[in-house]
Amino acid sequence: MKCYQQLETLKQTFPRVRDRVHAISFVNDESYPMIQLADMIAYESRRVMVERMTNPDATSDLYDNLTLMRTHQPRFCTPAVLDELQATNPFKENEP
Repeated sequence: MKCYQQLETLKQTFPRVRDRVHAISFVNDESYPMIQLADMIAYESRRVMVERMTNPDATSDLYDNLTLMRTHQPRFCTPAVLDELQATNPFKENEP
């Protein structure tokens, strides 16, 4: 599959990708409905962020409904934030 080739290229080109992305997988949305929900939230949040570049007041009723009126907010994490989270993670991989 082309996606695996692209991931492999990214891992070879960028050590941080190699260190952070261990695997990708695909599942049937009917068997795992929360995956479908996560996809919908990701799609809609990106759509709104792109729209906000030209319209700072852009909103989305769909996003509000998917996140229980924004009580469950996804967080945007910069690489620095991800590095800090990884450094302070008490459940690090490969530790005894």
